[in-house]
Amino acid sequence: MSQSDQYQPVEDAFREGRVNAEDTATLNAYLMALSNQSIPNDGVRHRDIIRGLTINHILMQRHIAELDRKNSFTQRLVLALTVASLLVGGIQIWYALRADERAEQEERLKASVAQSKDQAKVLPAVEIAQPLVPASQAKQAASTSGAKK
Repeated sequence: MSQSDQYQPVEDAFREGRVNAEDTATLNAYLMALSNQSIPNDGVRHRDIIRGLTINHILMQRHIAELDRKNSFTQRLVLALTVASLLVGGIQIWYALRADERAEQEERLKASVAQSKDQAKVLPAVEIAQPLVPASQAKQAASTSGAKK
């Protein structure tokens, strides 16, 4: 393929205004054709330089758009992970507070049970004292006390 054959698609793309619609591989091929084209006429040499800059600009715009798309995805992912970590942290705090409340209630319950046991030891149930005398003596004592009356 001669140099003019490689250059003709570039000329057609710029004339028809379809340079922006071309894919990246085609634009790279256009750059190669512009770079390797010998231009003996100084009057039109600037045109090929401007076309090369235009193609580079289009490629750079596409690259930046792709980076922006990837960056947006990463931002959304980081935001979702941040929200998830905040929710998990909040849930952990809530469970810890509930566990502390339960532990305090259990301590109060144990303290009240221990206190009631201590009170039961201090104040024993009242028992009626039984005489330590044999039954026969108790009968005599009862009969003598009845005889004195």
